[in-house]
Amino acid sequence: PYSALVSTQSTGSISVLLVMTTAEEVRSLAETGYLSTCELLRNLNVHSVKSFYENQDPLVSVFVLMLVVSLVCFVASVVLNNISIVDMLWSVLPPLYGGYIFSFQPRDSRMQLAFLAISLWGARLTFNLAIKGGYSLKFEDYRWVYIKQFVHPAIMLFFNFTFVAFYQNFLLMLIVMPVYVSLRLQTPLNTMDYVAFGLFMLFLAIESISDWQQRQFRLRKEAEEKKGKKLTFLQSGLFYYSRIPTSGRNR
Repeated sequence: PYSALVSTQSTGSISVLLVMTTAEEVRSLAETGYLSTCELLRNLNVHSVKSFYENQDPLVSVFVLMLVVSLVCFVASVVLNNISIVDMLWSVLPPLYGGYIFSFQPRDSRMQLAFLAISLWGARLTFNLAIKGGYSLKFEDYRWVYIKQFVHPAIMLFFNFTFVAFYQNFLLMLIVMPVYVSLRLQTPLNTMDYVAFGLFMLFLAIESISDWQQRQFRLRKEAEEKKGKKLTFLQSGLFYYSRIPTSGRNR
């Protein structure tokens, strides 16, 4: 029997995709000559589809999903006139991609560590964006609003399609490559793995602390502005040492 055989056959002007699982079904297809829609549905079954995807390289599936998401982001950004649609997915897609790859070998220690790191990273970003109202369809990064005032709409549309929608989604896919490499290598954990994860947890803690300090400053700033006072920039805590404490740690 075939684990997964994909055969494409044209019926008039309609091209159909058939997933076969046994030699008998293949011979039946050859004898029939062509398949009607009902016959196609009868041959397709849950087991065939499941077998097909299980035998796929997970990176291929993630890549296809990335292309679909990129196209959806572009269309949504045009319809809603909001380029920041893809920003809402920055913390969601890497754990989703990583989780899918992780499901192929959930008992591998290195994959567990890599998926845990991606999940913690995504959780921190999701929470931080949510409390800022970043998941509202009306929310658009002020920088895009400013840029659109000086760039021709046609150029902005091309930039949105290439860089914002597709390139950024491609970067989100690259974030999970350590999980995919772990799937292929399947080597035991070593000292460098623990050192790397320890550094990750340290940087995540620094990012979380800076998020909290920035959030407290903004609340204080809003309260002071109601009193007629004006605060400029946060210059205490971690911000005493760096203007943007999270940027270096993210990298």
